[in-house]
Amino acid sequence: MNFENVLSEHVGGFGRGQFILLASSFSWASFALIVLMMVFVTQQPAWTCISSTDVGCLDAMHRTDSMCYLNQHQYAWVQPHTSLVSAFSLVCQDSWKVGLSNGVLFVGFWIGSSIFGWLSDNYGRKLCLLVSNVASACMAMLCASSSTYWWYLGWRTALGIGCAGLPTASYILATESVGRTVRGRAGTYSQLFYHIGEWILPLLAYCLQDWRQLYLAVAACCVVAGLLVVPVPESPRWLLLQGRQNEAVQTLGWLAHLNSRQLPAGLTLTMAAPAYESGSSICIAAADDSDLDRETGGLLGSTDLQAVVEPDMHECIGLLKADQASKHTDTDANSIINSSAWASTAGQPEHPAASAQQGSRNGFWLVLQHAQLRQYFLVTAMMTIVLATAFYVTNLALEGLQGSIYRNFILTSLGKGSGDSKA
Repeated sequence: MNFENVLSEHVGGFGRGQFILLASSFSWASFALIVLMMVFVTQQPAWTCISSTDVGCLDAMHRTDSMCYLNQHQYAWVQPHTSLVSAFSLVCQDSWKVGLSNGVLFVGFWIGSSIFGWLSDNYGRKLCLLVSNVASACMAMLCASSSTYWWYLGWRTALGIGCAGLPTASYILATESVGRTVRGRAGTYSQLFYHIGEWILPLLAYCLQDWRQLYLAVAACCVVAGLLVVPVPESPRWLLLQGRQNEAVQTLGWLAHLNSRQLPAGLTLTMAAPAYESGSSICIAAADDSDLDRETGGLLGSTDLQAVVEPDMHECIGLLKADQASKHTDTDANSIINSSAWASTAGQPEHPAASAQQGSRNGFWLVLQHAQLRQYFLVTAMMTIVLATAFYVTNLALEGLQGSIYRNFILTSLGKGSGDSKA
């Protein structure tokens, strides 16, 4: 029986079982803490003159660039342990190091995304999430123990690599076990946990007032998030794609039981069409021209490779169709899609695990080789860059606003959270 039909008809599209799976989404909160803690870790604390009779120092306190004209023995930080800036004197000619320490996190995240994407595809979403939480906790503790700026920079980069699996695996675990019609809503619910992290962070920063202790608190949150993942089952869709039929059925049975439903006896799961997995998307090939026309409403016509975005399938980039002749003849070794990925000579789907491996190898290149998908990819990438830049610049600019940075942070996060919940 088709996996999607079992999910909607016998398990329940979204019930108590899927709601419990959202516990894995607490890793979004850990991710928010890791990314946004730079707002508090790198703020410049207040300073004062060591000697009350130092006229030059007292005069300098009234100028914005005053500190750069003083010797270090003339002034002292009011709260020396509050910030990375005061701990390693990242001011004046060394102020560029503040931006570098923030930037290396995203460089590490870019590297880690490829690592954890591969780990998620080959070893499961749950293991990916557990490893990412453990790695994040370890790297956060090492950041807290840094004795020099350059040690901190290295551990901060490693932290970016370690936390890269948190958002991706959390989102996939929360959406792969829900019905097609509510999958977008489940993804939104999962990402709302990010805002919980935004609300926790200023409270931790205000109570601790120490950048090293803040890192230790974030490490503890990663441990808690990892523990919440332990009782969560692996994605049944991933299990099916790996050929682990019995485990997939058991997981669906667990969900059905929590939703007060029951699976039919002797259930055998199949995918609707030969499928492959690439990153967080599962793209399903149209079996023939009639299937493609039915899915697209006949809007795209007939080409060698068609791609559309289904309105009710947020997990798919699109429907990929092989040329009709590929069903009857062997394709060239250099063709975009190997015919074995679609069907065997007997007309039966290839083993899901082999199909998944084929998709891992070809998925991204298919996007680049097809004009429409390439256009979608570039537009989406540019929008992501612009929105992410605006988001993080807004948070980093909070220090320049009047009033408490903790209050300003909470107010801006509440505004973003209400916007996401309405969306």
